[in-house]
Formats: sequence, structure tokens, C-alpha cells
Amino acid sequence: MWSASHIIDFYKNAAKKSNGTARSSQGIKLTDISVNNGQFEGVFDFIMPIMSKLLANNSTEKVGITGGYDNLTEADVASAKAYRVGGSIAVELVMKNQVSGPYEDALSGSVGHAITAVGDIGAVVGQLTDLGLPLVLSEKDTKILYTNPTVNVTVNNKGEIISGTWKYTVEIKMDNYKVFGKTVETTSVVMDNVITVGGGFAK
Repeated sequence: MWSASHIIDFYKNAAKKSNGTARSSQGIKLTDISVNNGQFEGVFDFIMPIMSKLLANNSTEKVGITGGYDNLTEADVASAKAYRVGGSIAVELVMKNQVSGPYEDALSGSVGHAITAVGDIGAVVGQLTDLGLPLVLSEKDTKILYTNPTVNVTVNNKGEIISGTWKYTVEIKMDNYKVFGKTVETTSVVMDNVITVGGGFAK
């Protein structure tokens, strides 16, 4: 039976080996949004189509394996297991939850190392402004919370990732910010972020 350290090293080596050829697809789904504890004001009546357009713009396909896996360590991982599936090896990692500020490196922390975090939310705010929703954030009142982060991959006998799913739920909490010059007391936006390679992980 492999130790957690062995499993993590095995995953990191597979990610490095696969990074130049693996095709990753990212999908982001809005699951909940609450403004002023559920009380939408008139100014937010049009927020859903803007959010839908933002998420569509950030659902991408690219070549590469997600995350800052070079810096992934046992301290980032809540649990790790590996087992054989035919001639391949499946790796299942449950990462530790993460809380970030609004302008942190997307490849830092347990989620950043394994999956890629939101990072600098200023870029997201810029996109929302371009789509017609100008926000001015309060840095000290903005937090990003990541829950249920997991990495599940299948690695073939060449040490390459042939399928995988990287996912987490993220809640962006923004308090005391301004939109159209008006202060909003509290907003919570919850999204599911899923990245797949090879159609996604299947046991």
C-alpha cells in the first residue's frame, strides 16, 4: 500500500509528463447567488444574464494539466489513495479547503497547488464591468472560500494521465462594496468549477 507521500509524488510526476499533451476542458456553473441576504434590489434584476455570460466566457479548453502541482505537498492533502484499474492506476486526492483574499496567486494554497484557484478577483471584476456591472470592491471585506476540492485521475502504464476530474465549490463573499455608486452590504456567489481531461475520471 502506497503512502500519501508516494501517491502525491506519483501524481506530480504524471502531471508533469502529461502537461504538454493533455487537453483540459473547464466548466463553471453558478449554483447560488444572494444579495443583501436574499433581498435583490432593482439594480440586480439583470445580474443573472451578466453572470451567465461571464461564466461562459471563462469556460475554456486548453492544453495542459491544471494547478501549481510542482508545489503540491502532503500538507495540502486531506486524504490520498491509489489503486489499480486494469493496467492503469487511479489516484484520488481530497484536498484541504482553502480561504483566500481577493488578490492572491491562483496557484497558491491547497486548492491552487492542485486545481488552480480564482486568484486575482480584480480580473473578474474587470470582466463584469465590461459586461455592464461596474463593481468597486472593499479588499478587507472580500473573501473566497473553496470547499470539497478533489483530484481524481487515471494514469496509464507510461505514467501519463489519460482521464481526470479536478473540481471544487467556490463561494465569493463580498461585503460593503459599491456598484453604480451604491453600497451593497453583502453578496454571496457560489459556483462549481470542474476541469476534465479525457472525458473525466471514471473508475
